[in-house]
Amino acid sequence: KTAVAVGDGGLILRTSDGGSVWLIEQSGTKNKLYGVRFMGPKLGLVVGDAGTLLRTTNGGVTWDPQSMGTLNALFAAYFTDAQRGTIVGDYGTILRTSSGDVTVVRGTGSGSRPQQFALAQNYPNPFNPTTTIDFQIPTTSNVSLTIYDLLGREIARLVDDVRQPGFYTVRWNASAISGGVYFYRMAVRSLRTGTAENFVGIRKMLLLK
Repeated sequence: KTAVAVGDGGLILRTSDGGSVWLIEQSGTKNKLYGVRFMGPKLGLVVGDAGTLLRTTNGGVTWDPQSMGTLNALFAAYFTDAQRGTIVGDYGTILRTSSGDVTVVRGTGSGSRPQQFALAQNYPNPFNPTTTIDFQIPTTSNVSLTIYDLLGREIARLVDDVRQPGFYTVRWNASAISGGVYFYRMAVRSLRTGTAENFVGIRKMLLLK
């Protein structure tokens, strides 16, 4: 009788009566969600845009974000049991686990190297006092990742150096910062010209205190 459906804007719907009544569950993301897979009555996964993977251990009542090491869109998950499974996505992304720990995966094929610049929504969001930001770059680039407040003042610079192609995870500890809305901006500059911006991404986050 229990079922879960997903959609745009991080939407997760859950029914426990065969579909007569559907409840909206908090996903913690605004990314589009594409697929759902349950490995039993309690353990399940949801996958979506920008490497989104959410995990539930209580039948879909609550969902926790998992770090996947990719910002490529993830479309579907298939598990033969609670320990062994595969997740597939854009640009040939293939992620596998044989231990049931979905945060430790192995990339193969063209999905093991980023195919585009991308900046993911931080997680958790809202947060207190730490949050995680994932980004990816397909070429060696000069990368900056900066936190700003609502007035445009720089609060923290998390990254400001040359990075090799790959997937990156940065954690920000805002324990010394007042609660409120903040923005983080990732800018990638060409190493050849030093001025042209190949990519700029800006996202909003909420610090609760």
